[in-house]
Amino acid sequence: MVKRKYGITVAGQLGSAARTAFADLEIVPDPESEVTLLRGSLDQAGLFGVLHQIQSLAIILLEVRRLD
Repeated sequence: MVKRKYGITVAGQLGSAARTAFADLEIVPDPESEVTLLRGSLDQAGLFGVLHQIQSLAIILLEVRRLD
């Protein structure tokens, strides 16, 4: 499958468990707005895996954007 670059925005700052779960992604916290951006190259299965992980950890998903 083709890998695409994605930016996934979630509410809040990520704790250690979430940081471990998303270790393959670049994690960019924004302490002023309480939003965290996850960036990475993912195929479709990888994207759905990340979205499932976000749901499993009860993290609020704000946005998914393809960056390329």
